[in-house]
Amino acid sequence: MLGIKTKDIDICTNAKPMEIMELFDTEAVSDVKYGSVRVIYKNYKFDVTTFRKDIKYEDNRKPVKIRYINNLESFYLLLKNR
Repeated sequence: MLGIKTKDIDICTNAKPMEIMELFDTEAVSDVKYGSVRVIYKNYKFDVTTFRKDIKYEDNRKPVKIRYINNLESFYLLLKNR
């Protein structure tokens, strides 16, 4: 879209981490307890994150408690209002 080449792609979904791991060969898994799974495909890294609401943070950066949500609009509003 912007003409910038990358091999690092972020995706948001309502699929839970275990569902993602069942569908793909997840060579590298990161932050499953926070709702993120890394899928490597043809030298591309896809960080796939489940829609979630962060309940509690550590160091104002990393969530230590989350709740999954199913609605993209709710997820967007949570990100927008940070």
